[in-house]
Amino acid sequence: MGLYLLKSAACLLLCFAFYKIALERLALHTFKRFYLLGSVVLSLVIPLITFKTYVASTLTETLEVAVNTSAQVGAPIPSLSGDYGMWALWGLYGMGVLFFALKFIKNLWALLLKIRKSPKVSDGAMVYVLLPHATVPHAFFNYVFVSEADYKTHALPREVLEHEMVHAQQGHTLDLLVMELAMIVFWFNPLLYFYKRAIRLNHEFLADHRVLSRGADRSTYQQIILAFSSQAQTPSLAHAFHYSSIKKRFTLMKTHTSRSKLWLLALLLVPLFAVLLYGFSSQKEVLVASEKAPISKDKKILVYVHKKKVEVNGQSVTVEQFASTIDGLTKDWSEADMKAFQLDLFFDKADDETVRALQKEYQKTKLYQVNPTGFNTLDIPPPPPPAPDAPEAPEADEAPEMDSTPPKPDQVAAYGPAEDPATVIRGYILNGAEFFMDGKPIPPDVAMKWIRFEPGFRIEVDSSDPKKYKVSLIGC
Repeated sequence: MGLYLLKSAACLLLCFAFYKIALERLALHTFKRFYLLGSVVLSLVIPLITFKTYVASTLTETLEVAVNTSAQVGAPIPSLSGDYGMWALWGLYGMGVLFFALKFIKNLWALLLKIRKSPKVSDGAMVYVLLPHATVPHAFFNYVFVSEADYKTHALPREVLEHEMVHAQQGHTLDLLVMELAMIVFWFNPLLYFYKRAIRLNHEFLADHRVLSRGADRSTYQQIILAFSSQAQTPSLAHAFHYSSIKKRFTLMKTHTSRSKLWLLALLLVPLFAVLLYGFSSQKEVLVASEKAPISKDKKILVYVHKKKVEVNGQSVTVEQFASTIDGLTKDWSEADMKAFQLDLFFDKADDETVRALQKEYQKTKLYQVNPTGFNTLDIPPPPPPAPDAPEAPEADEAPEMDSTPPKPDQVAAYGPAEDPATVIRGYILNGAEFFMDGKPIPPDVAMKWIRFEPGFRIEVDSSDPKKYKVSLIGC
């Protein structure tokens, strides 16, 4: 939240500085109106924008993200009860929002009561609200508040009424309502108060320009403005004829800005918008699985079959796609690579038909054609047959000598020590072992993939239960 507030404040500051330096003194009042409102909206929205960059991830990266995520699930949730400073700030913010919201409702209700209780005179789309006391004319939507005595005696100059009619016809009240709502939510941001003042002053520029364009004499109109200028209080949601900065209004009455300058300023807004968008938005990298798993530097291929599911280097493929997938992985391999590559096979309750179909598909690959008899042939073993009945024990004098030394607790005697960690893990998987990483259980296929693609793990085995070994991967 704090970073968002800083970014939005910086956007507001840059936009307002551009307005004061390049726009305020120009007679481009309609352009300035939409610039001021648009810059407020953009400054509040741009910090919320997040540009996502999709990065193709390798199997290792994907597994790393998955493990880190699962590790965080069980992490303790920090207690918020002790963070009294944060609660105090939120409480202060809430009280500010409540205060300014009540103030806004009070002002709005006061205007509505005036409209309801005072006599009114309709003049086309305009409605004059006649007040019993002296007041400076001011507008709220299509309602113009005037003194009843001045209206009935025709003491109000035509230029004054036209000025307030312009405020009503151009919907200037909507601009002020937008600013009031923004100031309720972001009441602590002083830049919004400067924006509101600039917007109201620009409304006066618009009304002055329209009155003069309808034929009013400039000198006479300026004298009327001076005569009606007053420090009388008017509602913040209404437009008063006496609004301050009269000197600026008089200066702008004599200023003319060409269309070429308008186009030049519009072009300058492009780099300003680019700076705001790329400087104060957020960037986020999203890991996505690559369409094809990359070939490792030592030309390894991992084939994993679980029932009817087939994976090649972590990529799920159908049996029909198996040959094309292998060819895709080896398309940049030399013949020497194909003769020396390392094939890693892992079967977990593999389906008989799937295994035989893979054998046929593998024979279609270029890898098989280069070296059909070498060690890299996909010699997929069929599922083991049911265990036969145990044979009768041979006579004692015919039994061969055997090493009666029991296996060490951290080894599986059926496989013995193995230099390749993948071979060790495969043996434990076939033996029905359970696997853990950082004390958390992981599936056998994840353990196999980690040990193949992230060498350097230390393997610890708990053989206290000979029916269910517990294998831990340590050192990642």
